[in-house]
Amino acid sequence: MHNMRALKALVVFMGILIAVGLGLLTYAVISGLPDGQPSDRPGGFGDTTVDLPTGCVIAEAVVADGTLVLRADGPVERGCQIVIMLDPETGREIGRVKAQEQP
Repeated sequence: MHNMRALKALVVFMGILIAVGLGLLTYAVISGLPDGQPSDRPGGFGDTTVDLPTGCVIAEAVVADGTLVLRADGPVERGCQIVIMLDPETGREIGRVKAQEQP
């Protein structure tokens, strides 16, 4: 009989722990949701235009060290081997690296 009491007490205690855990989880999820107020985080730069020589395409886009890096590819004779760096917050072009054949 004593074992049944201990088991019941353990079950009640574990039920309380589950209820408290669910309450904390619910609070964490609700407090992490946006409340309709403007965020301090940037929302991106919207649309921007990147000029490429005719026949070139953007082959790859990655974010490296807080910079959006675009790699263009296409015909070498058109100068398509270009790496373009953009500011991810404003979309402003930071710089370009062009591959050039040596004579």
